[in-house]
Order: sequence, then C-alpha cells, then structure tokens
Amino acid sequence: MNTITKTDPRIETLIQNIPKCFKTFARYPDFPQNITFNQFQILDSIKQRKFLSLSDLSEDLKIDKSTTTRIISPLLKKDLISKFKSENDGRSVFVALTDTGSEVLTDCWKILRSAIDLLIQQIPKDKINQIVESLLLLHQTLEYTCDKFCRK
Repeated sequence: MNTITKTDPRIETLIQNIPKCFKTFARYPDFPQNITFNQFQILDSIKQRKFLSLSDLSEDLKIDKSTTTRIISPLLKKDLISKFKSENDGRSVFVALTDTGSEVLTDCWKILRSAIDLLIQQIPKDKINQIVESLLLLHQTLEYTCDKFCRK
C-alpha cells in the first residue's frame, strides 16, 4: 500500500479537479423555473429550518451577505420564497419557502436523485461503502481545514 505524503502531487490534482467535476455536476440538472444549483441549495437550507435569517443563510452557504441577497432576488420574484422582518428586531430579515417553492424543491430533488442514481451505477457495488466513507472523511477534513485556513 502506498503512503501519501504531504507533498504528494495527486492531492493537489484532486483538490483542483474534484471541484471542477462538482461544478459540472451542479450545472447538469435541468431544474424547474431555471433555478441555479445555488438557488436550489438556498431552498433546501430554508426547508430544513422552516425559515432562516439572511445572516444564517449566508453562513450556511459560506457566501457573503451581498451574494445571498443577489441570489435570493430571483427566488422572491418567482414566488419561491417570501421575505419578512423579525417581530423582535426590525433589522433582522428572514426568508421562508412558499408552497410553490416547496413544490419546486421537491421536483429538484427528484432530478438530483436520478443523477445520483446514475452516478452510483458507475461504482462497483463492493466499493460504494468505501467511497462513501472516504467522501465523509474528505468532507470532514475540508470543513476543518476551511475553518482553520479559509475563513477570516
């Protein structure tokens, strides 16, 4: 078994190529109402918590607040989300899914699950658990590294 060192060029290549693949994968789905993958992630984040402050949404997606405001604008225009101010603090703005937004999110997940099924079909069955475990470890490691290195 080969040991990977800190300077192994395969790590650098993976770090460069995996995000490219995920970006391509994220552009693949033909989502309803032409929403983007980022907008899908916003709808999904909101659904997980019922409603969400713009600050929390920015933090969840690891993007700045101005980008969040720009990305949610089309979702508001398409009536996929609603925006409201906090009753306790008029400066805090929250977003929630509309019924239409919930339906669109369900349709998006159907499309993504089809793509994921196709992806999984390309992996030998005896390797699926190994790949899932490796991806979970990679995700955990990337989160830790970003917390220590990327976010200032």
